[in-house]
Amino acid sequence: MILPNVRASFGRAEAGVVIGILAGSDAASRELLTDRLREHGLDAILDDPRTLNAILSHEGAATTPGLVFYVLVRHAMLESGIDDRTLADYITAMLLKFGEENRAYRIDDTDQTTYFYLVDILSDMDGATGRRAFLLRAHLGNFALWLSGLFPDRIQARVRRGAPGLEYYEELGSTGYRMAADTDHAGTHGLDTVYRRCARTFPAVRVALNRISDRYLFPRTAATRWTGCCARSPTPSTRTSAVRDGKERRRDMLLRRTHARPHSLSAPGEEGGLAICPHCWEVNRRAYRLCGRCGADMTLLLQESGGLRRTAPIQSPVPVRTSRLSRVQRFIVAAFAALIALSYVAGAAGFGLSSQPTVATEE
Repeated sequence: MILPNVRASFGRAEAGVVIGILAGSDAASRELLTDRLREHGLDAILDDPRTLNAILSHEGAATTPGLVFYVLVRHAMLESGIDDRTLADYITAMLLKFGEENRAYRIDDTDQTTYFYLVDILSDMDGATGRRAFLLRAHLGNFALWLSGLFPDRIQARVRRGAPGLEYYEELGSTGYRMAADTDHAGTHGLDTVYRRCARTFPAVRVALNRISDRYLFPRTAATRWTGCCARSPTPSTRTSAVRDGKERRRDMLLRRTHARPHSLSAPGEEGGLAICPHCWEVNRRAYRLCGRCGADMTLLLQESGGLRRTAPIQSPVPVRTSRLSRVQRFIVAAFAALIALSYVAGAAGFGLSSQPTVATEE
């Protein structure tokens, strides 16, 4: 069972680490921080934006992972408009616990059954009772938040193969937290309020974890995202480099076939810069014309009316060309228009002949 107990573990040692990182060798700053700690407590210092920057830039903070993860979660949630220390404490405890070997796939430390998909948890929830039912419901929310929060690119890469998107994880995760909050075990351990807050703010918390994933856990993946379904995966494949190299070779081949000149939609536009694909929001590290993720032409505009694509983009856009029609297209349109005109003329002529009066002659 995961409890919001990370903040309660902070003591003199953690306070000394924070003050030492912020003040350094400045005795006056150390005295001011000590007075602030005495008057307002450690929470006031941890909520200071300077604390986040100082901890991330100081090697000594690595000895206190609980403190580092709490500061990351707390500030990411504040950026999302969630000012709830207890909720940040619970999310931090969940991330730390899921960082242990295979704990993310088990409902409890003592349970050996592993769940790699949300549907497996749902199937076991039907016949579960008592404490196991409570743990399954809570794990449904935790597992959905962990996957959608830290590995959103993996979920989006699986969408094009027919897998559900982030909305599916948000809905099931919120449902799991709500169902867990209604059990007696949640009330006994004081988790009912925390679970209801998780259910109510699940999308916002998920976005906050996306920021942590993009900025601190997988910064290179967030900047390039070349590895597709292997990106941000909790079980990364050893073929990541081969897949990336294969994509680059295929894209270079497409460029040579189409004689396309590298083109960028975002600065810098020169060779070696970045180009953001308007169809799937892939950040391409070179100013090519074709996107390395979805293969679409980045010079095309978007259209929300639907159509066929190689991949399923997040916002379901369809590229359409805004340039003039090709010669074949113009010929087809002109032939179709001429056919319509000829049918109209033929119909009018036939109507005119049939409407002429007949003259009777007398012998």
